[in-house]
Amino acid sequence: MDQIEVSDLSDGYTDMAASELADAFWQDSGIDDRREEEQTRMIIILAAETLAETAGPGRWGGFDAAEHFRRIDFMPPREREQAGLVLMGLFGWLFFYGYLDHAGCLRIISEVYRAAPPSEALKTFFRCSTRGIEKLVEALEKEAS
Repeated sequence: MDQIEVSDLSDGYTDMAASELADAFWQDSGIDDRREEEQTRMIIILAAETLAETAGPGRWGGFDAAEHFRRIDFMPPREREQAGLVLMGLFGWLFFYGYLDHAGCLRIISEVYRAAPPSEALKTFFRCSTRGIEKLVEALEKEAS
């Protein structure tokens, strides 16, 4: 996969960077559903807008999940739940590709889980994601030593 430089973008390119990020994230998902792809793209672009206004464009490690979910409070609960799932997946993906460190990824995924509307799907995905990331980090550390 080509490296996507999301950290060096100026304000004028937030949507473009988010669109490129959404494309790469979606491509890795392996799912071929146009409607779901558009929903995912919109969730990532809305998150990028929150990011640009609060931490600076492309600085995904500074994502403020609570602020983001305040901004999308107008959405129905099911759509906010979907946003939580996509964002947890996105931040895990950013970690796997080296855009976020381990601690930053887990912090943001935890914040997304707390800020999103409560649901069993989010709870399960949160638990599986954090455990998977922890196990991967442990295996990498063990291999490195």
